[in-house]
Amino acid sequence: YVNAELDEGPIIAQQVVEVDHTFGPEELVAAGRDTERKALSNAVRWHCEGRVFLQGNRTVVLR
Repeated sequence: YVNAELDEGPIIAQQVVEVDHTFGPEELVAAGRDTERKALSNAVRWHCEGRVFLQGNRTVVLR
């Protein structure tokens, strides 16, 4: 969620993607873009479903 500081709000979703030394710059950009897209999609869906709750400066996401 957004607060007054850039990139300092509570996290709703994160994704991880495995990369290795064979990934070139374009492949790393593509992997990052796909990963960010999935995390954002999940976060928006969970928020719309009423599953995200603020607990201080953290979020709780119900399954």
